[in-house]
Formats: sequence, C-alpha cells, structure tokens
Amino acid sequence: MKSKRILFFITSLASGGAERALLNLLKNIDTNKYEITLKAICAGGPRENEIPNGIKYKPIIKTKNKILLKIFRKLLMFPLFSKIVYKTFINEKYDIEIACLQGIPTYIIQKGNNECKKIAFVCTAISKEFYNNIIKLYKSKDNIINSYKKMELVCFKSEGARREFCKTFGELNNTCVIHNIIDVNQILKDSELEIEENVFSTNCINIVNCSRIVPIKGIDRIIKSAKEIGITNNKYKIYIIGNGASECEYKDFILKNNLYWINILPYKDNIYPYIKNANLYISSSISESFGMSIVEALILGVPIISTNITSLEDIISQGHEQGVMIVENSYDGVYNGLKRYINDSVLRNNMIKSARNNAIYYQNKFMSYYDENRRILEI
Repeated sequence: MKSKRILFFITSLASGGAERALLNLLKNIDTNKYEITLKAICAGGPRENEIPNGIKYKPIIKTKNKILLKIFRKLLMFPLFSKIVYKTFINEKYDIEIACLQGIPTYIIQKGNNECKKIAFVCTAISKEFYNNIIKLYKSKDNIINSYKKMELVCFKSEGARREFCKTFGELNNTCVIHNIIDVNQILKDSELEIEENVFSTNCINIVNCSRIVPIKGIDRIIKSAKEIGITNNKYKIYIIGNGASECEYKDFILKNNLYWINILPYKDNIYPYIKNANLYISSSISESFGMSIVEALILGVPIISTNITSLEDIISQGHEQGVMIVENSYDGVYNGLKRYINDSVLRNNMIKSARNNAIYYQNKFMSYYDENRRILEI
C-alpha cells in the first residue's frame, strides 16, 4: 500500500536547471511507496518526454497558443482567479503539495487545502528581476513573507540563496537547504554519446556555455568580452547552447559585428558531450540559486570560469578548486578571466589538468545529494 499522495506543481517542463533537477528527483522516488502526481501550468515543454514511468502527468493548459497562455498568466495575478484555478485543477486530496518554483506555482499552492502539508522550492537567488516579478504577483512584501510562513518547509538550493532570501524578506524558521539531485552516472553515460553536429575545431580553444538565453545569465558579458578580445589566428571559438528571450538580440549583435567565432546553437536534449569535449566551460551568470551547469562541468572534469555567485560556496570544495577560475561578477570580471585563459597557456594547461584530477572527487560529492531530498517526502 502506498503511504502518501504527493503533488509536484511547476510552471512547465522547460529547459532550465530547476526542471532538470525536478526530473532527477522524480526518477529517484519509489512509486511503489508513493503515489506521485506532476501538474504543470503549461504543457509542451521540451522535457516532457523525460517524465519517468509511474508518475501521473496532468498539465492544466494543453494549448500552445501564446496569446491564450499570456491571458491566463495575467489572470493569475488576481487572487480570486488563482483560487478558482486551485479548486478546479488541484482538486484531489494530497498529503503533501510541493510548489517546485517560486512565483506562480507557490502562489497557487498556498490558495487552498490547508489540511495538507505544503512545501515551496525557491530555485533562484535574489535579484532585482526576481524581486520586481514577485512583488507584482503578491502586491506587497508582507504578503510574500506571510505566504512563505504558511509553508511547512521553504527549500533553497544553496546556503547562499537561503541567506540572500532571508536578508531581503526576514529570517523564517521553516527554511532549509536541499541541493539538487545530480544523476552523476547518467551524466557520465550521456557524455559519451556523439555530438549531433561536428561543431568543435581541433586546433583551437573550444569554449562552451549552456543556459537559458535570458538577461540574468549574463551571456552578453561573454559576447562583448569576445568582441573586445578579438580573434587572432582562429585561436578560440565560443559556443552558447540554449534558447530564450534574448536569443534574437544576441544573434543580431553577433551578425552586425561579424563575430564569426561566436556561435549560438539551439537547445539540446543532451548537452553533456558538448561540455565534456570543451576546453573551457564559462558561466557568466549575474545570479544563480545553485549553478547546475557548473556542477556538470566539474563532474566531467572540464575547467571552469565562473562569476562569483553566492552558490559557489556550496559547489566548490576547499582543496579542490584549482580547475576553477572565479572572477568578479561583472563584465570586467568575465573579460579579464576569459582573456587570461585564452592568452596564458601555462594557466590553461594547469586548469585542464586540475579539473581532470578533481573529477572523481566531485562525482562522489554530488552523488550524496539524494539523501537530502528524501527529507521532503518524509515530513
């Protein structure tokens, strides 16, 4: 007999790190023990085909009409409508309801059924963009605080993200840090597959970034840094893999400035062969709650340049940081780090060697995260 009925609620199964982490968690849940339902506001996300067997998947909106989706999101801003959505679509009885993202999923979950235990995941670090968006939804800072106080647990992906949240909204007594589950064996297995297209050059430095192409990821820092550094003897190439709201803007900038050594490739179901075969992984994010792609590069033994985001303290272990260059969280930081890596062959070779040597350590470290996630199923 199954002991608990658990609902996971998310916006969509898009291509971000939060969605990847959720699917890793679902793959590790014993569905003979728990009855699991996954509900999404919008159907049609690129990761829908990764939902494991034994999970009931029930999207609320099945249309891909962008106008209707926009209207629905606008209506959710009204408290009465969000209560109607809860009563209409989350109308079954669950023991635990889990909002897998901050914002709308958390906002809807706290609208009904006070008898069940409710958990909120905060899968972002505090930024101006996050603060402005969440204030629009909740109308006031006090409403945000009261909403999260009602939760059984508020789970953050790193201690740095938890600390920033409490600094902004006040200390709560129901917070905890639960790191993303990392499917290390699957990452290693998938990294051995062939790259879909023969994009990498054998006689230059291949630099990769994998992320949503949105302002918070700071990808414009990479592009503008590469423009300033210039290109000599085809010494390096940059591959940005993903999609998002800023994609067309960045592509236009690359085209207008003839930055032929910078390539934006479409989203890939399997990014790991690209990371593994790169000579450098670069993360230029302004803010990250955890930094999944940094973790994946560590597992695959690839050297990293990363802006100094708060979650690095959870990811990088003392004594095993030699393959990582942490730079100032700014355009200048990205520019100086990238230029140094490209031009200093001694530094580059040392980082490559150290990253390979540290790979097994990080594989073992990140394998241990499942035990943390089991906690939310047992409350």
